[in-house]
Formats: sequence, structure tokens, C-alpha cells
Amino acid sequence: MALMHLVATWVAEAGVAARQRMGPVPLVVLTVDHMLRPQSAEEAAWVKGKATQLGLPHATLAWDGPKPSSAVQAAARTARYGLIDDYLERELREGCVSSKRRIVVAHHEGDQAETVLMRLARGSGLDGLGGMRDEEHMPSADGAGGCTIVRPLLRTPKARLMATLEAAGHSWKDDPSNRASEFERVRVRQALETLRGLGIGSAEIGRSAWRLSRARRAVLAGAEAAAVRAVKLHRGLFADIDAAYLAKVPDEYAVRILAHLLRAFGGSAPAARLSQIEQLAARIISPADAAADQFRAETLGGCRIACGGAGRMRIWREWGRDGLPALELQPGAEKIWDRRFSVALGAGETEAVEVRALGPNNSAWLDDAGGLAELERLQAPSDAVCTLPSFWRGGRLVAVPYFRAPAGPPDRFSVRFLADD
Repeated sequence: MALMHLVATWVAEAGVAARQRMGPVPLVVLTVDHMLRPQSAEEAAWVKGKATQLGLPHATLAWDGPKPSSAVQAAARTARYGLIDDYLERELREGCVSSKRRIVVAHHEGDQAETVLMRLARGSGLDGLGGMRDEEHMPSADGAGGCTIVRPLLRTPKARLMATLEAAGHSWKDDPSNRASEFERVRVRQALETLRGLGIGSAEIGRSAWRLSRARRAVLAGAEAAAVRAVKLHRGLFADIDAAYLAKVPDEYAVRILAHLLRAFGGSAPAARLSQIEQLAARIISPADAAADQFRAETLGGCRIACGGAGRMRIWREWGRDGLPALELQPGAEKIWDRRFSVALGAGETEAVEVRALGPNNSAWLDDAGGLAELERLQAPSDAVCTLPSFWRGGRLVAVPYFRAPAGPPDRFSVRFLADD
């Protein structure tokens, strides 16, 4: 409610100039009714009435699917942002706006402190203890698109927001679940009252989170520079890593580079935990191992990791017992396949294709398409080739765009490795 009041005030102050330059400021208030309590629909309608009074358009989004019996708040958060992102994608697709809107949320100083303490309990590193960020991108479930979240009130105490509403003559409603001690966040909120007696309040925790976030940005810059020197992605077929070089950089850089590669190549497989990545780095990236002339291989996060001696390492998508996903692609469409590749079918095509992994029994096609020469040049792992996206019609393989289509213009079938963007 405080955020809505502040936005309405900003629009009123900037409205005339904004309309002269680019038309009305493009805003909409979204309320998510999680349908977890009998009163939720009435509360959503109440918010709509308040938005109307402030002159702001409003829409209610209902989470009407099945509800989990545990981890309710986490599931509700996932559902909430999923519903909002679907709404934003739909209005962009229908031409209601010229660009996708960003989501502005009202997380405040107390929310930040609670988040940091919850992550501290899980042993988080810089990424977690830096807290929520002022602005961040949240990818969609398939790894493409997603939404941008903006948090302008992270350094504002909740009491200040309540005082702002009271001074403006506005009311608000309290969610009773914010007092339900079965939820972790509520228990942490209650513990904060004890910590304040020790001089550890929301402001102090928030200040530490901001400083850790600043350190995180420096580490990210260093890791990115090291990755440029140490990694070649080969357009998503596999990654070549100079493990001898990684053994010389700070451990945090090496762990972050490995984590990024496992996400990029692991596709739709469950992601590796940070502790697993740290253990992997300790096992395979050390000055002694980097110099050893021995071959070792293991799997993690949907990937095969192979160390071939002489300080070389490779990572590629694991074929796995159950193979990889398949999807249908209509002419002119572009979709995300296995969270690794953007795949597209030319608008001039007259029939749909099925996109699925190439598999282990199609090397003859690669020879006809000229792919084997490139594989030999790269010395590519054979099971990495199996995981490339391929295009099929009527049970017949028609293209593996990583190499080239067998005939016609090159844009008939196309793939793009997402980590190259």
C-alpha cells in the first residue's frame, strides 16, 4: 500500500512532463490472490478499490492451482512471480505495451534483514548474504525471457512506510499469516526482536548486506575476467577449461566459473548444490592435479566432467539414462530446448518439426552434412555430440543446425547456445 501511494504521488508530480514526452506513464497495479485464506478475494477487491481511488489501473491474478502441504511460502512466491510474468508476457504479445514492464515490489529494510538471516542459516556465501538486490533479472522456468524486479524500498524501515501512510490518511490490511510461527520467515522476524536487544537490528544487517553485495560485484568481475582467459564454449557442444590456469586464481573464481558452466551445460537436469561444486573444485582443480598426466571423469548437475591431464578439463551435457527432452516447433516459431539452446524454424517452412537430441546412432548423417570433419578438428567427446539439438520430420532427421542444414537457406533451421548471449 505504501509503494502504491508513493507511485501514485510520483505519477501526479511527473505526469504532465511525462505525457508531453511519451504519453501516460505505463503503470498497472497487480494483486496476486493466492487463495490460501477465505478472506483473500475480499482483500484483493479492497486493493483494487484503493488503486482506483488513486487513478491507477489494476488487475487481480489468482493462484487457483493445487496447493502444497509443505513449503507453502516458497511455492506461493514461485506461483506469484510466474503469474505476474505470464501477465506481462501476454500484454506484450498482444501489443498492449511496446516493451515488457518491470516489476516494482515493496520489500523493505526488515524484509532484507530477514532474508539475510535465513540465508545465513543455510550457510550462504556472498551471493546469498548480499541479500536481495535493488534490481535483478529472474529467468522464466524454461531458462529464457523472465522478468526484471526492482526494489526501491530496501533501505526504508517498515515503520517509515507505516508513518507515510498514516500521514497521507491511507489505511492498510495485515495478513494474519505474517504472525504464523510455522513459517520460517515469521520465526526469524520474531528472533530479530531479540537481536535488536544486542544491537543487531535490521539497519545493521542491511548495511552488512550492502557491503557484501559490493564485494560480490568485485568478485564477479574478477571471475568473468578469469573465465575469458580459461574457458572456450564451442557453441554449446562442450566447454574446454584450462584447469592449470584455474588452479592459480582465487578459489572463489574457480568455483563460480564451474558453477556457471554446470548451469550452462546441465540443461533441464537438477542444478548442483554449491557444496557439491566446492567439493568438485577441490578434487579436480589443484596445482598438483593440474600437472598430473591422468584421466578422470565424473558427473554432476547433468554434466560430464573429464580431466585429461596436462591441465585440461572438459564439461558437456550428460546423455543420461532417460535421454533428453523433445518439443514441437511450428514454422516461424522460436523456443528454448533443454534450457541450453534457442531453437527456431524458418517462417517459410510448411511443416512443423520435432526437436530432440541427436542421439548415438546418427553419425552417418553427420558425415553427409560435413559435421564429422569439424568434430575431428575439435576432438569432441562422442557422447557430447549425442546431446546436440536435431530437427526431425516424420521420423526422418532433416537438420542438425550446429553444423549446417542439408539444403536450402541457412535460416531454415537454427540453434543458438544461450550461454553465448
